[in-house]
Amino acid sequence: GYFMDLLELQQQLRIDGDVTIPKRVSVTPWSEVEQTPKKKYKWSTVLDNNYTIDLENSKAVKSLVDIDWSTIKGFKRSEGGSEGVFFVEVDSGIVVLKASRGVISSELFSSFTALLLGLFAPTVRVITVYNDGKLTKEAKELYDGMKEKDTHGFTEVLFELPHLVLKEFVLGRAMNKLDYFSMREYFGSEIDLSENGRNILLDFGRVIALDVLLNNSDRLPLIWDNQGNSGNLMLGIIIYHKYQLIYRKV
Repeated sequence: GYFMDLLELQQQLRIDGDVTIPKRVSVTPWSEVEQTPKKKYKWSTVLDNNYTIDLENSKAVKSLVDIDWSTIKGFKRSEGGSEGVFFVEVDSGIVVLKASRGVISSELFSSFTALLLGLFAPTVRVITVYNDGKLTKEAKELYDGMKEKDTHGFTEVLFELPHLVLKEFVLGRAMNKLDYFSMREYFGSEIDLSENGRNILLDFGRVIALDVLLNNSDRLPLIWDNQGNSGNLMLGIIIYHKYQLIYRKV
């Protein structure tokens, strides 16, 4: 028997007013729910382009609002990730552009949940691509700016989608890129874990709990049958000793 006592839940949430709620509701166990595997999109065009960005020495745009897309210098697709993202460089800095092929609400929910829980995650904003069958004003400006610098047909593929997601560019080091010496900088020696290293590991525990809650399998191979992607967990520049989360999917 899998049951949820909704009256008890109502009392716990202190819901006021007369609400008619069935006393018990049957809940089907997740393991018995038929799962439909999500089909991953694969770019049909060449994944490498001629534009290069020094991500380790770049700066993020100050705000995701009112970006001047006419100043696009170029863009580069990420090397990894389930579907990848694009790093777009404008005069004011770098912004991350992601093609949203799934349910966009899950992408936003995961980021906002992390922020509400006090975890460091990139801020996000959604660009509506079409309105009444036509490109919106911002989408048209972004399309024109990218099209001018595009050498592999990425732009046409991106703008087939109804929405695009903008994300704050995270300046830091991806976990899968850390070498022995940088690991010592962050965590201390093999026999003497630093205070900063302890704090980072405690935060990792919070990230693990969040990923289990959100069913985010694209970071650490915990309860899922995959290798994960530690590139979705980044450590900030050593001055700040912070970490950042990058969400690919839920």
